[in-house]
Amino acid sequence: MGQRPIMVTISVASQLKKLPTAVSVFPEQWDSISKEVFFINRKNAKLLLPNIDSELFHTLEETKIINNDLKTIINNIEKIVQRFNLDNTDFSSTTVINEYKRLYFSNGKKERS
Repeated sequence: MGQRPIMVTISVASQLKKLPTAVSVFPEQWDSISKEVFFINRKNAKLLLPNIDSELFHTLEETKIINNDLKTIINNIEKIVQRFNLDNTDFSSTTVINEYKRLYFSNGKKERS
């Protein structure tokens, strides 16, 4: 049981594609309703999850940064979709992901983890 990468799911015309992020968390830290990572302090981590080294859990500050990074990724994806719509360009989940990668992973420019 270790950390797992967070994937952003993009759905266009019932076509689902997943975009991997540079963020990994323990499943126990993921709130599937709010789609955010929640903070577990080290004391509670030791009690609730004794089989996991509590030092591996993200600090409160790291948790805030991760959630902000995820929001930024989602906002950037929404901007891409909005641009396609404004340009009256046909697009799919795949084209959204490709455009995201082109804009945010090219020329050494990468999302922050």
